[in-house]
Amino acid sequence: EQTGLPMSLLVREVKISGARIRVEDAKGEIPPATAEADLTLSVSAGTDMKELEVSGRSRFKISTSWQGEAVIINGGATINRMEPSIEVTVNAAGQEMAITASAKTLTRRPEIILDLFSKRLDVDKLMAMTPKGSSGKAKKGSPRGEAPAAPLPDIFLHGRLKIDRVVAKGINLDHFSASYLFKNGLFTLKDAGFGVAGGAVSTNATAKVADARLPFTLALTTDSVSVAQLMSQAGGPALFKGTANAAFTFDGTGAGAEEIKRSLDGQGTYEITKGSLVPNPLTSAISTFLGIPELASAEFDRLGGNLKVSDGNLLLRASMGGRDLGAKTEGKVGLDGRLDMNIALTLTGRLKEKLDRRGKFSRYLGGGDTTLYLKVGGDYSSPSLGLDMAHYKKRLEDNAQRVIIREIGKALSKEKKKKEEDNETSTPDAQRLIQELLGN
Repeated sequence: EQTGLPMSLLVREVKISGARIRVEDAKGEIPPATAEADLTLSVSAGTDMKELEVSGRSRFKISTSWQGEAVIINGGATINRMEPSIEVTVNAAGQEMAITASAKTLTRRPEIILDLFSKRLDVDKLMAMTPKGSSGKAKKGSPRGEAPAAPLPDIFLHGRLKIDRVVAKGINLDHFSASYLFKNGLFTLKDAGFGVAGGAVSTNATAKVADARLPFTLALTTDSVSVAQLMSQAGGPALFKGTANAAFTFDGTGAGAEEIKRSLDGQGTYEITKGSLVPNPLTSAISTFLGIPELASAEFDRLGGNLKVSDGNLLLRASMGGRDLGAKTEGKVGLDGRLDMNIALTLTGRLKEKLDRRGKFSRYLGGGDTTLYLKVGGDYSSPSLGLDMAHYKKRLEDNAQRVIIREIGKALSKEKKKKEEDNETSTPDAQRLIQELLGN
């Protein structure tokens, strides 16, 4: 039985110039598109279909629109059975991206190399072009309340990303570069780095795309990032000014912000140097409570510590040191803004003098003590503040115990002296017991 063609075939060149194609969807689900193309193609085939060879090249231009934005794609393709490739320039929403792609081993698991380059990429503008989400109602058969996704293609995809500036949520990421890999349902971002707020950030990440829960990991380090500049770009409240160095690792599941908040776990260390506090609800509450307005913007040499994210809370330990101010903080901050912290605040120099003039806390600063122990509750936008009475209760109990022991010691000394004067060498039972307790 014969398979394949009963003859050999050779087509030296098929040339198409100025082809124009118009595509329209009668249902309106796909926007209309116009394509213009030039194509040169050659074909050779033997009696066995395995000998089929197709090669050629093409130039094309595709004009369409998406979510009300014009999209123009210019590019060229090299047609080759063993390793086809394509180069395109995409213009959309004022963004321009250059994409190059090639493929190998098409007869087995395809290996696709895809690189993306751009001068500027505004993520918010591109996200605005994505279709609006569904109503969010749960559908049966999906653990995430969505219709089951189609199986991912069995491909090996990798490449490079290089973008001079990425704008995301108002934050400028300069000279972004990274390599990525998708294989066996796992997406990996490797050696990603970019400049931000006068410093640098490097990161690595993974995401199990084949898993409906979308579990992910993220490792991130920062070097000399300006905290105030970063928060200003992000449009959020700044807690400090200064230069931050940090290292964090996170893991969680989900794609939406609320999903990630509920599942996020992580830990890390951080240090902010040569900075100052910035007036905000928390620092203003502390300065008002103590009656020292300048405390809300006090300078420090170093602020650092470690943190852990778990069960929707940020667990932290921190210490801060400056010319007239020192602090140690321990507690938790909810990702929803709830506060539950203990702060040991040490004031010296002019700040201590101002506190002393008020006299309000004199009874808690006796014996040369310069540290106030505070308890913070409420939430970030409206914190509640007071003295940590649990700490002071224990300290009062300890002081009372020391006073009692000291008075007993004085009484015993007098009794001993009296007995010695009376030439009495025996030790009373009560005195012997107390001396044993006190270690003589």
